[in-house]
Amino acid sequence: MTVAIEKDTDGSYIAYNTDTSPYTLIGRGDSVSDAKADFENSMSEVAQSEKERTGSVPPILTHAPKYSLTVTITVAK
Repeated sequence: MTVAIEKDTDGSYIAYNTDTSPYTLIGRGDSVSDAKADFENSMSEVAQSEKERTGSVPPILTHAPKYSLTVTITVAK
């Protein structure tokens, strides 16, 4: 799963998957590491839900995500 991390307008960070997965997962935090941890918690919760619902966990939810940090620079005029 490919995950983008961006700094939000309020200064917090948001992590979200960008691939064609059937799952839309989001993590938020005051730091990049907090957003990653929250995203991984979301993955874990969905994996547990799928295991309870279907008896198995889809492979996409068992592999470590690949993170990409997006940095936006605003230049004042």
